[in-house]
Amino acid sequence: MSDGLDSVDEVLAKYPSELTKGYCFYHGQDLERAVNGMGLWLAFSSLDNEADTKRVIGQQVQDTMQKVGLVVEWNGDPESRIQLPQIDWQRRYAM
Repeated sequence: MSDGLDSVDEVLAKYPSELTKGYCFYHGQDLERAVNGMGLWLAFSSLDNEADTKRVIGQQVQDTMQKVGLVVEWNGDPESRIQLPQIDWQRRYAM
């Protein structure tokens, strides 16, 4: 998680904070689990670090994932990560 949060900080430093309310990411270990068929875990938070705002960001992530047809498991807790339990990770090769 700390590597992911460091990356978030780097990206956020490039953009005016008034344009960003929160973020979502997965890290290398999450990707490894997804490739091995164990679903993908998503981390998220808000820039103001307030529970209500975190919950809104989590809900936006959940809604977006569901709109594209993914199964989402999240208990609504702003301190809990979101899981995509049925994601079928496929590596693509550019030709």
